Amino acid sequence: MDEVAKKIFSKLQDEESRELFSCRYNYFKDGNYEHLWDELSIRNKYKYKSIESTMYKKDANYKIINGFFSKDGCVLFGAGANLRISLKLFQRKSIKIHCICDSDVAKQGKLLAEHTIISPEQMLSEYSELPIIITPHLENIQKEIYNYLISRGVSDDIIFFLDYEREKQYFGVPFICKQPNEIYIDAGCFDGETILDFNAFTEGTYSKIYGFEPDRECFAKTRKTIEKAGIENVVMVQKGLWNASTTLHFDRTKIDMAGCKISEDGADSIETISIDEAVCSYDKITFIKMDIEGAEREAIEGGANTIRSCMPRLAICIYHKPDDVLAIPEAILSISINYIFYIRHHAPWVGNETVLYAIPEKNI
Repeated sequence: MDEVAKKIFSKLQDEESRELFSCRYNYFKDGNYEHLWDELSIRNKYKYKSIESTMYKKDANYKIINGFFSKDGCVLFGAGANLRISLKLFQRKSIKIHCICDSDVAKQGKLLAEHTIISPEQMLSEYSELPIIITPHLENIQKEIYNYLISRGVSDDIIFFLDYEREKQYFGVPFICKQPNEIYIDAGCFDGETILDFNAFTEGTYSKIYGFEPDRECFAKTRKTIEKAGIENVVMVQKGLWNASTTLHFDRTKIDMAGCKISEDGADSIETISIDEAVCSYDKITFIKMDIEGAEREAIEGGANTIRSCMPRLAICIYHKPDDVLAIPEAILSISINYIFYIRHHAPWVGNETVLYAIPEKNI
C-alpha cells in the first residue's frame, strides 16, 4: 500500500470501512473486477449480521447469495437501471430468469438480457407459480408493485424484493446524525428522491436545501418531486457542479437517464458552477452529498472555501472512476486534515453505490 493509501487508511474508523477500502484500492491497482464482488460480499456480511430474522424471508439478495432460487429460477418485475446492473449476480449464481416484465408499455417488447420484456398481465398468465422478484429499490414503487400482485391473487409467499428494507443511503448510517439548522447541498438530484430522504432525516426542520442537477429532464423530475411533497426552502440550480463556471459537453445517452455525465464525446452541453460561487456566503453549509458521475473531485475543488470554512459532513460517491478511492479522500484532506472517514457499499449489486463519508473529528 503506497503512502497516500496508508494516510487514508489511517483515517478510516471501522473494520467495514477498511475492508471496503481494500477492495476498491486493489481494484484500482490491478483492475481485477473480482475485488468488487468482494466488496458486495463485505456489504452483505455486515448487513445480515444485524438484521431481524423476518428480513430473511423477503430479501431476494440474501436468498440469491444462498442459492434459494437456483432450482426453479424466478421471474423479475421491473426493467429499470437497477435490474440491468444486477443481472451479473443472477448470472454468477446460475439462476434461471424465466421472464422480465414491466408495467411501462414503452419498455414492453424490447430486449433485455436476451429476454423480451413483457407486460405484468402476460407474466401472471404464464409464470404465476414461480417466485417473483420486485427489482426497483424505491419504496413507493416497491409497494405499488407488491399491492398490484396481491390484488391479482399472487401469494405473499412467492413475492421477494431485490433491495428489501434498504438502508437509507447518505442518511441511514449511524455516524451521520441530524444537526440543528441544516443547510444541505444535493449535488446530482436525479429525480429528487434524496431530497425527500433528507427532509425525512431532518423531520422537516432544516433551514435550506441547494439542489444541483444539470440534465433538463432530471431537473424537471426533481422539481415535480419537491412540489408534490410540499418541500419548501429549496434553491434549485439547473447546472452541474464543477471547479468553475463554464460550459461542458454532456452525455445524456445512459439508460433511464441514470449515469448521464460530463464527457468530451457528449452531444449535449451543460452550464456548470462551483459550490463556492453558488452558495450564499452567509450560509453555514452542514451537509454535502455528491453523486455526479465522475465530476466529484472537480466539485470538491470548486467547494474548497465552503468546505474549509463550514466543515460540513460529506457523502461522496467513489465508484465512478477506479482511482476515486484515493483521489477523493486525498482531495478532502488537502482542504482539511481534520476529517475522518467511513466507507459503505449501499447496493445489492456490484460496482455502484459505494460512498465515502467524511466527518469532522469534532462531530464524533
